[in-house]
Amino acid sequence: MESTTVSTGPIPLPAPLDPTAQISMDAAFAGHLGMELVAATNEPDPCITITPLITLHVEELLCKYNLLDNWMHILVGIRNGFDVGV
Repeated sequence: MESTTVSTGPIPLPAPLDPTAQISMDAAFAGHLGMELVAATNEPDPCITITPLITLHVEELLCKYNLLDNWMHILVGIRNGFDVGV
């Protein structure tokens, strides 16, 4: 008859409770980084679509392979940005 017991291996040793690394140190000086008022930077408009795809080439390829009608929404998304419902 076969044995139905399972060996789980050796019992793991408990983790040491004493810290093994220094948790604080002396510092000669810890400077305080204060904030100051500065003029806001002129950031680019996040609504502008920036893409490495050249939409003219994408449109030409879609026309070449007769896919423009089925993939027009992709071309519009590349040109104007994709509406992700946010």
